[in-house]
Amino acid sequence: MSEKPISPLRRRMLEDIAVRRFGENAQSNHIRQIETFTLFLGRSPDTATAEDVLHLTETGVRPSSINQVATALRFFFGVTLARHLARVHYPRKLPRVLSPEEAGRRRGRGRGIVSSTRQDGANPLNPLSTVSVKKGCDVVARF
Repeated sequence: MSEKPISPLRRRMLEDIAVRRFGENAQSNHIRQIETFTLFLGRSPDTATAEDVLHLTETGVRPSSINQVATALRFFFGVTLARHLARVHYPRKLPRVLSPEEAGRRRGRGRGIVSSTRQDGANPLNPLSTVSVKKGCDVVARF
C-alpha cells in the first residue's frame, strides 16, 4: 500500500499545526483552504502575493467563506512561511435605520409617532427612559 508523497511545504504546515495542537477539524479546514487557494492560483501557494489574495476576494465569495480562507492563509503565511501579507478589508453593510413613523407602524400603532413624549413623560423611542427605570425600581422595591 503506497501513500501519496507529501510536498515539503505541506509537511511543514502539518508540523506547524501539530505543534499548536489544532483539532482535526481545524487541521483539515486549513489544509482544504490552502488546497483551494492553490487551485485558484494555479501555482505553489508560497509564491502568492498580496494581489493574488485580493483577486481571491473579488471572485464573489461570501464573507464567511473569505474569513475561513483568510484564517488559513494568515496561518500559512505568518507561521509556515514567516511572511505577512496586508489584510484585506471588505465593506460592511450599514444597518437600516427606521424613521419614527416606520418605528411606530412596526410597533403596531397604525400611524407614526406624533410627539416625542407621552403623557406619563416616557420617551417612546427610548424604552429605558428615566421614568421607565424608576417605575421598574419601584415595582422591585415593593417585593
